[in-house]
Amino acid sequence: RPRLAGVRALVSADPAGGRTLVALGAATGAGERMLSRLLRREFGMTFPQWRTRSRPYHALRLLADGTPVTTVALGGGWSSVGAFIDVLRRSFGHPPRAATAARPDRGAIGTGGQRSWGRPHGRTPASGASTTVQ
Repeated sequence: RPRLAGVRALVSADPAGGRTLVALGAATGAGERMLSRLLRREFGMTFPQWRTRSRPYHALRLLADGTPVTTVALGGGWSSVGAFIDVLRRSFGHPPRAATAARPDRGAIGTGGQRSWGRPHGRTPASGASTTVQ
């Protein structure tokens, strides 16, 4: 879906931005109602829900690329670094430093370069590798 891809790209480029669905639709050549229906069909949520959930994932990509936690937190629209850390911990079960540890030049989470994002605490991947953060 090219229009939805355009919206995703615009929101990823400015995760703290407050663009409305109307403004995003105008920028991508789609109507608000069409985008609203596409988001519900593709992701099962409203635009505000989707935007709120996409922000932590965008933050993980920046952290894994080596962007400092403070820069990611404040640039991503969180009110404080503490609020950002809390959101990542609640969303993924790990603090932001675990994402920076996943960078190839800094070691990796677990063994074999596998990341444990999204796996519940205490669980190991099917291969039996540990997911403990060192």
